Amino acid sequence: MALAAQTAGAKRLVQESLAFVYADGGDAWLEADGQVWHLPAAEPLAGRQFLALLFEEAGYTPRVGVASRPMIRIGGLFNPLLRELNETLYQFEQPFVSDASKFQAAFGPFAPTPHREAVRRTVDWFRRRDTV
Repeated sequence: MALAAQTAGAKRLVQESLAFVYADGGDAWLEADGQVWHLPAAEPLAGRQFLALLFEEAGYTPRVGVASRPMIRIGGLFNPLLRELNETLYQFEQPFVSDASKFQAAFGPFAPTPHREAVRRTVDWFRRRDTV
């Protein structure tokens, strides 16, 4: 996030969980309040692609299990979480793509951190803290 903020020429960085950079010092935000914004994101990846990248950067061999749609439906008869998961499975099966052109037009260019770099930096952060 900090790299993206520097790239955008940001004067200040807001809480990272908001993933928002004020390149203009915050003035444009006043005009943007109440609107729907799709923030620029790195290249689209399917869930399996992201997990493979994470395992690779962490130095582990991926072992990912998959429950089929019918199995999740059956599980949903007994578990409300699985019932809801069935309706969002598409998010795990195909890359999630959104259009951030409205955001770019209002706030200017924004360069998100590529997934590989973000994952590498996150894994490094955990390793420095000896928590992995």
